[in-house]
Amino acid sequence: YNGGDIPLRNFLFAEPTEKGPLPRAALEADERPLKWVFTVSGDLHGYDEMTKVAVLSALNNTLLTPVCVFTGARGHLNRWLESHGVRMIYHRPKWRARLVSALSLARTLGHDTRSSPLYGDNDKTVATYLRIDVATPGFNDPYILYADVDCIFTGNIRVSDFGVPPPEHFTMGAESSGDLTSLVSDGRRLQLGNAGVMLMNVDGLRRTYDAFVEWLFSEQNLAQGMHFGVYGPGDQGAYNQFYQGRFSVRRWPIFNWKPYWGYTP
Repeated sequence: YNGGDIPLRNFLFAEPTEKGPLPRAALEADERPLKWVFTVSGDLHGYDEMTKVAVLSALNNTLLTPVCVFTGARGHLNRWLESHGVRMIYHRPKWRARLVSALSLARTLGHDTRSSPLYGDNDKTVATYLRIDVATPGFNDPYILYADVDCIFTGNIRVSDFGVPPPEHFTMGAESSGDLTSLVSDGRRLQLGNAGVMLMNVDGLRRTYDAFVEWLFSEQNLAQGMHFGVYGPGDQGAYNQFYQGRFSVRRWPIFNWKPYWGYTP
């Protein structure tokens, strides 16, 4: 009744199900619309139209429930989102000042827009990093879909689209086309995903949130300009490194398909 499963019932009546290989909570989550959570900064310009297109495509082509985690100045965009029924969470991250300070240091270390476009704009970086907080505001859902606003939804998305079993922490979309979802470094095969599309296990990310944020904004990572070497820059690189071995990458369907990858039906 509250958007989530009922733990006592699952504990008492956790008999095998004939509906499929998904556990009961995941089966129930698969049968109801996912919440699509995205992040927006009111201090950014040039993303309003992109955000509107993403929201309208979700409303017209899917059963997703859009939820916006919004930071920064309020104005036209948040009013438009509210008028279209988007559920709003107004949020100011506690780590904002540390991130902005780290970006200043990163530029002195030579990290610029060639490493990542995020290094060129503090507000854009803060808006992107907001995704690390999206599992914390109090969702009762066992799983939520996170997706950036630079996308168009062409069809509905369900928990089962991200594979079986559902993630303990999260499942990412592919970083590159084809099978380029891993690389070998120091004799280890590392799995890399694109944080632009993620199926998040709310409870799993909530349990690890404090440890992740403490590590993410550690003195060592701040001194490295928030670049995580072979894992990549920014919070995507942080997700890939901190949770390495504890997440999956969905190879097909390839979410977040890029126009320059060519046509696919």
